[in-house]
Amino acid sequence: MEAAPDFDYFIIVDSHSDGVDGDGYAQGTFTIRNGLKSTVYHLSATIAILDKDGNSVGETYPQAQSPTPAGGTWAASYIVSPDQLEKGVKVKVTGVSWEPSDSAGKLYELAVDGAPLDLR
Repeated sequence: MEAAPDFDYFIIVDSHSDGVDGDGYAQGTFTIRNGLKSTVYHLSATIAILDKDGNSVGETYPQAQSPTPAGGTWAASYIVSPDQLEKGVKVKVTGVSWEPSDSAGKLYELAVDGAPLDLR
């Protein structure tokens, strides 16, 4: 995996929490815009589950099911289990990874500092 150069390739343009469902799972979505000049493949987000002090108590890794074109957006949906909700109170995007082509075999990773979103 290679580190990407230091500038904003991906921007979180929206976020939404659906709260906790009847089975005790929290769900929601972060919408991420591809700021590159080309389509990306296998786009994945790292979403940290945070406790009341802002410490990570777990992570989830949603992956786009299709390529994300230049300037396009992807809705990264998360699900947090009841066990993780015992400690977690917020979620936030902490990174993204992607490949420049469908068969390149070269994976890039970039840290992202998204705003925290309440789980409930």
